[in-house]
Amino acid sequence: LEDQQGQTPLQRKAAEDVLAPAVTITAPGGGASFAQGQSILFSCTATDPQDGAVNNADITWSSDLEGPLGIGADIQNALLLAGVHTITCSATDADGNTGSDSIDITMLPNFPPVVTIAAPADESFFLPSTSITFLGSALDAEDGAILGTDLQWLDNGVAMGSGAVVST
Repeated sequence: LEDQQGQTPLQRKAAEDVLAPAVTITAPGGGASFAQGQSILFSCTATDPQDGAVNNADITWSSDLEGPLGIGADIQNALLLAGVHTITCSATDADGNTGSDSIDITMLPNFPPVVTIAAPADESFFLPSTSITFLGSALDAEDGAILGTDLQWLDNGVAMGSGAVVST
């Protein structure tokens, strides 16, 4: 039986859309590393060979460690789990064919800063009337040296001052 275009059922089936969209993750690059919790821009292109560009609503992102990340060709997300994540972008065309691309990225643990008090020496004794000079530093693995007002001095929870040197 032929239809109005002169095609048999077998010819119509062959003409149906059976090709999946071509998906390419354009950002970030595979193998990239980020600090745990850092906001990352994920971008992809998704083109169907028969229908052209895939609609944003039909593009999804996921992490093998954290699950769904978002919808659309461009999303912004902060991954919270440290480790190697396989990130997958999938696109589905109007006929239900799905194509995907995957990359691995590494989320580095967000370690606390290393704080060093250089003065006064541990176990030092001072009279209440004695002025004391505190000297210290802090180094963060992700951000480097902590300087200025970001370095806070506290005495039993009460602020004494900020910076590398504080005198009482």
